[in-house]
Amino acid sequence: MSSIHPAIPLLLKTKYRAAFRKCRRAFSTPRRAILSGLSVLFAIVFVFQAVLGILFREPAGHEQFSRTVPLGLLVYTLWHLVRTTFKRPEEPIEWTPTEIEQLSGAPFTRLDLLCYRFGAILNAALIKALSFSILMIPDLEIWFCGFVGAFLALLFVDLWRMWIEIVMWGIDDRTYVRIRNAMAAIVAAFTISTLTIAFSSASIWNSGPLPVTVSILRHILIAAASLRDTYVGVACELPLRLFSTVIAAQTVSPAVLAALAGAALLVGSMVFAVVRADEYFDKSKLAQERKKYSQHGHAYSESDAFDLANISIARIPWQAGLGPLAWRQALGAMNYRTSLLFSLAIPAVLACLPVAAYDNANLILLNVVGALVFYSFLLLPTALKFDFRRDLDRMVILKSLPLRPLAVVGGQLATPVLISTLYQAGVLAAVCLLRPMAPHLVLASVALLVPLNILIFAIDNALFLWYPYRLNQEGIAIFLRTTLMFTAKGILFFLALLVTVFWAHSCGLFSEMLAARYDFTVDHRVVFGIGMWLFIMASACASVHAVVRAFRQFDLTQDMPQ
Repeated sequence: MSSIHPAIPLLLKTKYRAAFRKCRRAFSTPRRAILSGLSVLFAIVFVFQAVLGILFREPAGHEQFSRTVPLGLLVYTLWHLVRTTFKRPEEPIEWTPTEIEQLSGAPFTRLDLLCYRFGAILNAALIKALSFSILMIPDLEIWFCGFVGAFLALLFVDLWRMWIEIVMWGIDDRTYVRIRNAMAAIVAAFTISTLTIAFSSASIWNSGPLPVTVSILRHILIAAASLRDTYVGVACELPLRLFSTVIAAQTVSPAVLAALAGAALLVGSMVFAVVRADEYFDKSKLAQERKKYSQHGHAYSESDAFDLANISIARIPWQAGLGPLAWRQALGAMNYRTSLLFSLAIPAVLACLPVAAYDNANLILLNVVGALVFYSFLLLPTALKFDFRRDLDRMVILKSLPLRPLAVVGGQLATPVLISTLYQAGVLAAVCLLRPMAPHLVLASVALLVPLNILIFAIDNALFLWYPYRLNQEGIAIFLRTTLMFTAKGILFFLALLVTVFWAHSCGLFSEMLAARYDFTVDHRVVFGIGMWLFIMASACASVHAVVRAFRQFDLTQDMPQ
């Protein structure tokens, strides 16, 4: 193996120096300063909470900690396998446009490019391992062993993900379809086994002070974790126990040193596997492309070309330019329909659990709608990125379109809002089939969820346009961004609950005032529903206005991430 090109370390150094300068530029304008200040405030609260946890948290038992670490690593590695199987990567290694500009024209070999990626993975693993070992100080007997073990484990997981993506990219279409079908069967068998074990427990309905939904979810997680004790689970977890042995080491014994050597050997083997897989599948992919070209390169005759020229395509409704933009995002969603189905199936099942927990139809509807609101607020924006977050590299085109910013924003938000509404309506329809409910209450719930979906995706897109990032970007910055985003969403969700409780107590007084002053009698429940709908609609309109303003102020020369 040849030595590393001397320009690779320099490029990595320049990359992180540019990231540091970008962080400093986050306070360059008043708008950025306010948002950056809020992010720093959330980060301080998070760090303070972590410090309190380190100082006052009771340490986990050695046996429990030793079993939890390999389970977490196993879930992480299997998640990468399942995700890559159902979402085939377009390239073996994903590069940002800036990296493509810097690396494609440079005199680098394929191995040099892999070394560049290895360097980025190494730096990210160092930071993540340091954060993990600091947070786990109460549970680590030997801190240095915990840091080294976590560092090697994170390296292994990232190299495993890299190897899986290269393999899935390089295999032919027929083999990929077979692997995907086999993985679908495995996931279905795992899901059926987990649900069978969970619902066969007699204590699943005895939730005590907890809601029944929480008890069901807890038993499902316990049942899923219990499958690790099967022969297949033990075989999959066995290599990962090398890392957990080092992390949870109580003394530097020969067994720990042997586990450390085995973990280092495993990481080195993954580096070798990635290099060889990239070399093999790069040649294999080239051979596949040549074969396809030889078979289909001259397939079209003049008559075929004439027939293609006379094909008529259905006209897409213009709608001030909103229609074509929404149609393009809908086509993108159709390309990912399998992964969307799997990502939305689990929240749908969890939202339907109140049907088995309660007998009162109104109580079931209330719990189902509450679950849909919660999952929509936290999970749907992550699963349905068919908006500005998917079109960062097309911002030049979007900014140059002869359309009003409101039309562009409407077209970008239409597809995720429509999919969310159809998903929620489908869940409510399934619940109505299982337990009949009042149709007007179900329709009122759907009418309430539509502006809520607009509000949810408008908030995410406004934050994205203020602080843009790439979808598959990695590193500590994305980790902190995700943590702060979920923290901010949790705070907003809590504030929304406070507003709901306040209005629930006030709508009775408001209806009594209408009856006393204007002799207009109206049910307080109707007042509550109308008030909540108006509040959510006003918030949605304000959020859409924020997206329009953020899109209008988006500077292609300053705001585009590297």
